[in-house]
Amino acid sequence: MLPDDKKSDTYRNYISSPRLTLYDYQMYILGFGTKEEQKYRNEFKARYMLYLNDLFNACLGKDHGLNVESIWDIEYELLLAMGSCDDIKNESPEHYNVVKTSESQKLYNFDFALFTKHLGYEKTPSMFITTSLGYIKCGMKIINEKWNTPDWKAYWYYIYLRQMIRFSKDWSQIHYEFHGKFVRGNPLPFPKELQPVFGLAACFNTLLINEYVDKNKKQSHIDYVHNMAEDLKTIFIRILKRNTWLSPKTKKYALMKLEHLELIVGSPKVLREDPMLDYTSNDAWGNLMKLTKWRHERFLHLDGEKIIDIPIIDWANEPLKLVGTQAYVVNAYYTPAQNKIYVPLAYLQKPFIDLDERGIEYNLAHIGYTIAHELSHSLDNTGSKYDHKGNLRNWWTPEDAKIFAKKVLDVNRQYETFAKYDGIIMDGSLSSGENLADISGLAICEEYLRDFQEKNEDNVPIKSLSFQGFFVYIAVQARQKIYNKAIKAQLKINPHPMDKYRVNCPLSRLELFRAIYNIKKGDKMYWPSTDTIW
Repeated sequence: MLPDDKKSDTYRNYISSPRLTLYDYQMYILGFGTKEEQKYRNEFKARYMLYLNDLFNACLGKDHGLNVESIWDIEYELLLAMGSCDDIKNESPEHYNVVKTSESQKLYNFDFALFTKHLGYEKTPSMFITTSLGYIKCGMKIINEKWNTPDWKAYWYYIYLRQMIRFSKDWSQIHYEFHGKFVRGNPLPFPKELQPVFGLAACFNTLLINEYVDKNKKQSHIDYVHNMAEDLKTIFIRILKRNTWLSPKTKKYALMKLEHLELIVGSPKVLREDPMLDYTSNDAWGNLMKLTKWRHERFLHLDGEKIIDIPIIDWANEPLKLVGTQAYVVNAYYTPAQNKIYVPLAYLQKPFIDLDERGIEYNLAHIGYTIAHELSHSLDNTGSKYDHKGNLRNWWTPEDAKIFAKKVLDVNRQYETFAKYDGIIMDGSLSSGENLADISGLAICEEYLRDFQEKNEDNVPIKSLSFQGFFVYIAVQARQKIYNKAIKAQLKINPHPMDKYRVNCPLSRLELFRAIYNIKKGDKMYWPSTDTIW
């Protein structure tokens, strides 16, 4: 149950392709690539099989009688269904396909009416939305033929057990050894004393928010950040008005989107009540199952209804990740389906903001850069697919879209080139949205600081020192410690590039930065283009 991409204030039933276990789907194709890559894939599969055996033996005993080897084959078969079902002629390039209940069985071998009946619907919805018609058709062919075979029995067990073990003191190490240590290169597991926050956040979200707000709210910080955010938004609008490569039609819609963009700082205004369920003090997983049942029953009545605040746990992340408008989460984000930026209260603290001992350069490089980055997401390669109301809609002229695509390619090349300086092979397209937001966001901050200096009538030496301080803070706030074993996974699963490139690439595009530090062609901080996108 998700917001309808083309009517974003309303819930609809969505059916999407699954998220397979391995972060890089090429891992399933063993005979592909160089000898070194094939060796790595074989090692990956061996470690995966060790993880599966440990998982099943721990949970079910060594005499469980299930063929865990089949899980690899099933996921590979699902992967093929996701990518090679080529007899579908009307697949939406936007991954938005509406399927009527009356045609689901006939066209895709999927009995949606029977499916929703078993889910608990009193009345079958008239339609559902899918991101992939091909997966529905080819995936249903596999499942209809094989769902009750012994191999698939092992897979159904696996889907359940792989999450359950994360909430067991005895078995959580199994998950960490594969997903945390081997796959992501994390030398230490997520601290056990912090693990309960995920279950608490799911079950008592409103309680935790209210408690956190009562103890940590500083209105002066909220006002400061809100005013800075509005000023940064005004500057972004000004930059866009100066734009020379967008056609008048596209520019009009882009400005409309920024003008309608909503900023929420601190905490959401409306929170739903936490469910009062019969929780027990010694069964975390059992409590989550009770909550899941309650949520499931709520979801059955939300098709066609207005959006409400429902906290979500990203089960595929390692460690788990909270997704939603929790005031106690240290993160800020832009939501294209709502055209909103949310800056939680937990972000309004040191080191992200310091109103006691630091000046404008520090705060602009920290909280200001974060906000400008999120503002820029509204027009990145994903955000630009949604209109000012948060609905999926193409408001670009074909010519403007081509120019934008060329700009994205140049950004991809730059990040790949800068990574090669360190011997790292990066696919710049995997982080395009974040890269665009960094480049544009830094340019917005630069103009904000210039305005600040003009208002204070600073002289040239003071202006130069101010910008140098800002650039240094940009670098300092992005310092990163990353293990070599983690780099390979991060290049595939993290939508952000490593922080070194998040600093060097955007800075190298600023003419002022080049002038202050005398960057010349041939220097590793040089890039031919000073294009900051907008």
